[in-house]
Amino acid sequence: MRSTADTSQTFALYLPPGYTTERRWPVLFVLDPRGRALLGLKRFQEGAARLGWVVLSSYNTLSDGPPEPNVAAVNAMLEWAQAHPSLDPTRLYLAGFSGTARAALGFAVALRGHVAGVIAVGGALGFAMGGPETAFAADSTFAYFGSAGTQDFNYEEVFAMADRFRTTRVPFRVVAFDAVRLDEAIGRDYARWPEAREATDRAPALRRSPVLAKYEAEVRRLAERDLHQGLELPKIFAWARSEREAPSLATLAGKLRIGELQRTAERGDSLEAASARRLLARVHVNLAFYEPRAYLANGSPGRALRMLEAAATIGPIQGDACVLLREALVAATADQRARLAGQCGITFKNASNTRSDHHRRYRVSSASAWSAVRAG
Repeated sequence: MRSTADTSQTFALYLPPGYTTERRWPVLFVLDPRGRALLGLKRFQEGAARLGWVVLSSYNTLSDGPPEPNVAAVNAMLEWAQAHPSLDPTRLYLAGFSGTARAALGFAVALRGHVAGVIAVGGALGFAMGGPETAFAADSTFAYFGSAGTQDFNYEEVFAMADRFRTTRVPFRVVAFDAVRLDEAIGRDYARWPEAREATDRAPALRRSPVLAKYEAEVRRLAERDLHQGLELPKIFAWARSEREAPSLATLAGKLRIGELQRTAERGDSLEAASARRLLARVHVNLAFYEPRAYLANGSPGRALRMLEAAATIGPIQGDACVLLREALVAATADQRARLAGQCGITFKNASNTRSDHHRRYRVSSASAWSAVRAG
């Protein structure tokens, strides 16, 4: 589908079986972080078919960039929805992943009165007055569903937002895998059902257990370590940018504690190992994507390549980072080519220096809608 108000905006559309204009339907806007509209739509298609939801998934949404592309994409979908009276303007839902999860939460506040819920995967917002936890305080017409993988570097922020929703009495559920959180969630979601009483009664007993007290103390310690790393990483990367020459691979890895975290992550399935894997994931995404992208934008392929080298010591370079690697290879030495051999399937026989269209994907336009949102 293409927006009539802004022809640069396109989106995939799913209509559930039995769709008719004779009734009103809830609608889900999917904000994929890389504009992969069909991939995002397919994640929700089975549920939408079963429950009777219309799904719109944008080809223009982006994570980790300026807000304007997402604003334009949401406004285009709102404009389309407004033109179809069969869509219920009070039952609009938003779904996003990582950066677009944060965007979805922000849009929910801007469109309050229309957005009935947000599905936010692998990303959340920090506390701010006027944020979703205060804007929807004690509002039973809005609900939040969050989730984060155990190796997701945004794991802690997702659960922190859930705790704030609990405090402000906003209906919420966060996918979790340890027993006490599951029991509490069952008790909260199904409080009126007799079958939920067992889980409701079990949760306080678990909370009083000395074993659980020790477990939660360790969880808090690791959450603090996660927060500390989130504050320290920008300082380390700022230091690397300030150096006259790009830091050596060994120096950079030492500053980022890559070896230490890898050794901790290899100890098994303990809480600390899982935490170390999340911290490594955060380091990896900065080294493989954010930092080299910034260096390439500033005309520094050699520094970008050093970041990608460090990323490869943690895990394979994949996805959009491969585009950045191909751009940075113009500055590669023979040793660097050897270290990066096999990444992204590159053989180095014809390493490409073709500029990607990554930055050209940011388009800024506007559209009117139910209640159009604005950047900034």
